[in-house]
Amino acid sequence: MAHVSDPGIYWLAPLRDARPTQLDRRVSRRWLSAIDDCLDALEALHIASRSLPTKSACRVVLDALVSRGVQPPAAVCAARNSYVLHEALLDWQELVLDELLRQREARLG
Repeated sequence: MAHVSDPGIYWLAPLRDARPTQLDRRVSRRWLSAIDDCLDALEALHIASRSLPTKSACRVVLDALVSRGVQPPAAVCAARNSYVLHEALLDWQELVLDELLRQREARLG
């Protein structure tokens, strides 16, 4: 699997600032919980054949993240509709999970 710091993965470049490098596990879990809740809300919206058609409509989801003490990366903030936002949240979630795995492997040796 390619790593986000790999220069060949140019489309992940905007998410590099979102990696929770050396964050403690509680903070990382809080990020994951907030991301999961937003993903769940977007998926329910999409299943109901609805969407957030504009960047300003997506602001509600971003405000929910910020209210939980999570600062979304630029790629998430730049989402122009709920489908792009969903994709950006999934990418961000993957980075957070990858960092947690690296921390766990380092801790367990």
